[in-house]
Amino acid sequence: VIEAVLKRGETYTSEKTDVAGEEYCVAYSPIKDASGNITGMAFAGKPTADMNKTIRKSILSILSIGIVIMVITLIIVFFVANKLVTAIIAVNTLINDLSVGVFRKTDVMTDRGDEIGQIINNTNSLVDVLTNVINDIKNIANTIRDHSTDLSDTSSQIRDTTEGVSIAAQELAKGAMDQNESIEKMTDNLDMLSDAIHTVAENATVLAIS
Repeated sequence: VIEAVLKRGETYTSEKTDVAGEEYCVAYSPIKDASGNITGMAFAGKPTADMNKTIRKSILSILSIGIVIMVITLIIVFFVANKLVTAIIAVNTLINDLSVGVFRKTDVMTDRGDEIGQIINNTNSLVDVLTNVINDIKNIANTIRDHSTDLSDTSSQIRDTTEGVSIAAQELAKGAMDQNESIEKMTDNLDMLSDAIHTVAENATVLAIS
């Protein structure tokens, strides 16, 4: 110690220096005057056992603080991850519903200001647009169906009217045929009457001559 401190002007440290029969952690530093001459040395020391206790306490404190920080970090990560997973599940549910034709919006995480919130809000907007499109298609289909029903009713009326006209024409033709037959019979009867009159006239002439 004297050689290092007093002669060479160096600081001497040791973790196992025997001081009065007990191990010490020591440090010796030279004391110099205004001219730079070594006039003595300063001593600082503490029993090694006490130092070890202090070191162990410091290590335990650091470990405890590290464990607390780790637990807090894990809790924060858990909540953040849970929210993220919840948002991803909500988006996945929306997409699955859209894939099977179910247009259902979600209220989960719509107030988020990050990309996940934008995805959810944009997906909800897509659901609104698709719902409006489907409703418009349904309304058009209902209109077409109503017009088709009207056309079907009109076609039925036209068919019924055509059948009525056809039946009337058939009855008129039948009546004309019956009338023609009656006229032919009347003509035959007139011919027969004319022959009868002619015969009577001839017989009268013959009687008159006789």
